[in-house]
Amino acid sequence: RVRHAYERTVPGKEMKGIERVNKKGKVSAVVVGLRRGGRYHYRSIHDLVLTAFIGPRPSGKYGCHIDDIPKNNALSNLYWGTPTENSADKIRNGNQPRGSEIPWSKIDEAGIAFIRANAGIIPQSKMASMFGVVQAQISRIVNRKQWEHLT
Repeated sequence: RVRHAYERTVPGKEMKGIERVNKKGKVSAVVVGLRRGGRYHYRSIHDLVLTAFIGPRPSGKYGCHIDDIPKNNALSNLYWGTPTENSADKIRNGNQPRGSEIPWSKIDEAGIAFIRANAGIIPQSKMASMFGVVQAQISRIVNRKQWEHLT
């Protein structure tokens, strides 16, 4: 989904400014369409800035915003990073939903406390049926592979 932000004609070139939006209507990237040969070639602003000032995108890297604000395309806010690094930014900036903030989460923080307090007392398979999840999920919770942000 896109929202057209502007359309300009520069002598000899046409440009379209587009904001990519997610399902909730939140801007996920600012994109420009550069017209060449009768066709638009769309590029994200952050990729253009990084390519111009840092160099070509390394394999396996993506244009990332340190502050997670897609409209902030200042060079000082951008870097080529991995999806893991980008996720770490989201967590650091408080933009990554965790635990019961995730709408489809079947277990809340109190449930996690219950599971961890009763590990070794109530069989994992029984707890899994209590919460409507599979036993492997209970194991990941007990071993702090998931919900690791809770102590």
